[in-house]
Amino acid sequence: MAENEIKTKRLFIGTFIDRKIFDPIYPEIQNDFSSVISGKWVEPENLHFTYKFLGAVEETKIPEIEDALSDYLITFNSSFEFNKIGVFPNPREANILWLGLFNPDRKVFDIADGIDENMKTIGFKPERRKFLPHVTLIRIKKSLSSGFIDILKEYNRLDIPPMESFSVNLIESQLTPKGPIYTIIK
Repeated sequence: MAENEIKTKRLFIGTFIDRKIFDPIYPEIQNDFSSVISGKWVEPENLHFTYKFLGAVEETKIPEIEDALSDYLITFNSSFEFNKIGVFPNPREANILWLGLFNPDRKVFDIADGIDENMKTIGFKPERRKFLPHVTLIRIKKSLSSGFIDILKEYNRLDIPPMESFSVNLIESQLTPKGPIYTIIK
């Protein structure tokens, strides 16, 4: 590496899912959908939802980001439920299968708005899309059968215990041929 080369890290702000709650049902979901879609399932330890993707950020800017996020990089005593499984962009052209979240007190929405506002003040562009808290389960490469929509309908309601609290983290994402490696920075 050249002396004057700027070091960067690929960063996002997110919340990891409590594996104790979701691990018991994840293999069942994978099994049910594996006969109708193919793709790469997200590893259980990587399941998360994102408030804001920052991209490649100069390492020297990280303390400023941590400072701007000091009110958010904490644990919140707010619960959320996993309420259904859905797809982007639609069931007939699905390329992402996701787990939807319902947060009764809407704290995750307040957090997302606050993060976006604070990050704007230090030069990050505001989000253009409306915040939809979801956990990506699989990036669908191929739909294998017409039964996909029927299985999707079966997951319109889920019976999973809620997460009673959650943490917001600044996370580094290192892309590798085997998949991403996530490291919590703060």
